[in-house]
Amino acid sequence: MASFRTVKKFLNGRIGRIVLIAIAILITAAALLVGGVLFGIVAGILFGLGIPIWVGASRPRYLAIVGIAILLAAPPVWAAIEVPYYFAAPSPVNSTDNFLQNATVSPYSAPAGSVFSWEVEVVPGALRNTTLVNLTLYVSTCPGATGTSDPNCGAGYAFNAYPSPKNVSSFTSETTVWFNETISSANIWYWQMGLYYRNSTHGLAYDSLVGDSSFYNGLIGPIAGDWTTVFAALIGTFYIAVGLYVGIPFYIALLVYVIYRMRREKRQLAAARARASSAAPEAGTGTRSRPVRRPPSGGAAPLPSTPTPAPAAPPASEQACPNCGAVVYPQETFCWKCGAALGAKDGSSSAPNG
Repeated sequence: MASFRTVKKFLNGRIGRIVLIAIAILITAAALLVGGVLFGIVAGILFGLGIPIWVGASRPRYLAIVGIAILLAAPPVWAAIEVPYYFAAPSPVNSTDNFLQNATVSPYSAPAGSVFSWEVEVVPGALRNTTLVNLTLYVSTCPGATGTSDPNCGAGYAFNAYPSPKNVSSFTSETTVWFNETISSANIWYWQMGLYYRNSTHGLAYDSLVGDSSFYNGLIGPIAGDWTTVFAALIGTFYIAVGLYVGIPFYIALLVYVIYRMRREKRQLAAARARASSAAPEAGTGTRSRPVRRPPSGGAAPLPSTPTPAPAAPPASEQACPNCGAVVYPQETFCWKCGAALGAKDGSSSAPNG
């Protein structure tokens, strides 16, 4: 338990906060690589907000800096980890209706300006009552694109149909077809093949290769360039993905936390003021207020009142009449009120005759 507190204390220090930022960047990038944007959102909020708040590094300004660090550093880390996967050649693929089988491109990666060869086996009769028409190869920097305006990519991406469609209507048995083309631009390229055929109702149908669903049914390749080429092709897309899918949820969560923090501090301040007010001395006095006595059982509670000073004693030159108690002076011989002789010891003396 002591070591646990030591770790929290370290992470809340200056070096520890830098370590927290590095951890948030690396884990967010790894989560994006393994599980996509959903994992990236969870990792960014958990390790960019949750862990720092838990260890005590909870100042909103610091948490905002953590978010900026993730947005700036996670995309290049993600891209650097992703690049080697792009150089792993995929297995041969078939089309949906199996008219096209064992489609590949070779070499899978080579410098820009190299000649690349696409190979596919065309199988007539894969479906009954069909007639093959033509076969087209599509190569583009937009994954899965079969035209110049694909909704999954912005306008202006590189696209080529190599070459003019090959006429395969005369094929009566399985035949291998090649496309040999030179790609001079260094980039990550994607490809797809389309075979048109007529069905039993003489309608025109389309059979394409089963590509990668994450590439909009496109097939990756060829890679025309080196590691730097692939990294440069990925980094822009990764910055957009992290900014939209990780950055926006992160700062929404941070805003919610800041609002919660402000309300909590406001409640704590109000409670502190209430405690200070209840402990303060009464106005105009330097002493604590007297406790209110509770009434006997069945009686009404008395109203709180301030203590009244005791009546002042009469001056020493004054005395009381022994008969009626009126205040008289020593030089007087008879009471001004009842007429009793002040020298008498009781009240039986009669008042003097007028």
